[in-house]
Amino acid sequence: MNSIVKKGAGIRFVLPPEAVTPEPSASPETDEEDKGDLPLEPRGGVANIAMAVTLGREVRQQFEAQKSRLAEYEKAGTGLVDLDPRRVRASRYANRHEASFSTAEFKDFKADLKESGGNLVPVKVRPIEAARPGEPDFELIYGHRRHRAALEEGLPLRAIVQAVDDKKLFVDMDRENRGRASLSVWEQGVMYLKALNDGLFGNQKVLAAELGLSEAVVSRAISIGSLPQEVVASFSAPVVLSYRMGLLLVDAVAKDSSGVMRRAAGIFVMNPKPDDSHVLRLLLSQPEEKPARAVRTSHLLMGKKKVGRVAVDAVGGLVVEIKLSALAPKRRESFIQAIE
Repeated sequence: MNSIVKKGAGIRFVLPPEAVTPEPSASPETDEEDKGDLPLEPRGGVANIAMAVTLGREVRQQFEAQKSRLAEYEKAGTGLVDLDPRRVRASRYANRHEASFSTAEFKDFKADLKESGGNLVPVKVRPIEAARPGEPDFELIYGHRRHRAALEEGLPLRAIVQAVDDKKLFVDMDRENRGRASLSVWEQGVMYLKALNDGLFGNQKVLAAELGLSEAVVSRAISIGSLPQEVVASFSAPVVLSYRMGLLLVDAVAKDSSGVMRRAAGIFVMNPKPDDSHVLRLLLSQPEEKPARAVRTSHLLMGKKKVGRVAVDAVGGLVVEIKLSALAPKRRESFIQAIE
């Protein structure tokens, strides 16, 4: 008896219905994560005809998507299963930042799932060996939002079970995410960087080809995902970084890394914190004028390691510079308070 059959023991299987025209709320194309509201205002004449044509096209598209989904379930060989979400864990390539699960939109998403009794569109998981009895014995391939919502609401998790390797898991997860509630470009970049560091793909060119993306898109996402931690932490959450914002910051760091890091350090101690648009303007502001030439300088040492300098400039001003990397993030605020 193979491992997948063993995993299936005791699981209640829910066979998918025959391919029929799906209800809009159960559309695989619009998923709970991507639902949009249809206009409710009364329409007439040409507008009614246009709407009918549009809805007809959408229904056909949904029907074709549903057939494609049913084929995927058949290929997986297990149909659909209802799992306890506590039996499922996220993979090491989980790409949703924790901030994604505390938004008003996610709360609405959970309410939708609770009302429908669970996720209408299944997640995909692979069987794993539980480390200890009672610990997760499935790992998510895709559907992290649906899994988190089911976990928090105590709902069953409808899933496809398929044994896949890490590379297949990564490719499936990326393609699914691009068709659902999209990741931020920073999350996408961090995810690609992790895959490269783990050796899933030989290089960016191979990764892009496997995912069906251009090398430029992958390269830019990775550059945004590689922004210094201090710069990313200046914002309310990494997920607010748009593609445009990310590229502006990448360019700014390339041209004036020390200046951007210095401004990020200043933002860190601001109280109250500025909003994200203000943070971006501060980080992108022009480099400060160079201070007057110091007449006396001494190094700040931590053991034998140089962590900064103290200087007295030509007009009697005292300049203290400390490398941000010398202080652990949790100690920076207490350090500043000590100076004050």
